[in-house]
Amino acid sequence: TWIRHYPHFATPRELEVPGGEGDHGGGDKRMLDDIFGEGGQDSLGRAADYIQGAYSILVGAAANESIRTGRVIALTDMVTDLPDLTFPSIPSFGATINYIPNTCRVTS
Repeated sequence: TWIRHYPHFATPRELEVPGGEGDHGGGDKRMLDDIFGEGGQDSLGRAADYIQGAYSILVGAAANESIRTGRVIALTDMVTDLPDLTFPSIPSFGATINYIPNTCRVTS
């Protein structure tokens, strides 16, 4: 499995995505460990809370309704008083982003 990365003003490159054992490239085991076991630290800030999970379900429901009706569907048209989402802060332009070893391998 790989991803083609198209950086601005640079040559595209392919990055190999490491897989794990089991279903969904090892993702199921990680998810189940997070829910029922010793999840450990999430250094990339990927874990979602129940609010983010609810938003995810709403996005899918809105997409299905949009496909069905051909209209743009806003989440606020479906549910009122939605809580604000919180996300990890986005680095400023030009900020250094720390490399996390063993997360990908450049193949070209």
